[in-house]
Amino acid sequence: MPAPPAAKRSTHVATTKPAVAGSWSGHYLTTHDVGHVRADVTAWQEKMVAAGYHITVDGKYGKQSAAATTQFEATHGLSVEHPGIVGPQVWSALFK
Repeated sequence: MPAPPAAKRSTHVATTKPAVAGSWSGHYLTTHDVGHVRADVTAWQEKMVAAGYHITVDGKYGKQSAAATTQFEATHGLSVEHPGIVGPQVWSALFK
């Protein structure tokens, strides 16, 4: 009798779907996630760089990204509950 097939190990890494045409992923971007590389953070950073903000595009939402977000919020007159955190209002303003 042949040996049963070996169990396949998952090599899946948890990621968030990248933003498509400005759609928000549903995940707030905060510095609590700085240890994780995320596709939605990369999309946000790339769009911020294209808008003229000088930040590193590395997929990690750290202090530099949060500071640029706070500057973006102030520049665009966004009234937000927690400055420096990207939620649906801030995301939509950047991707419109």
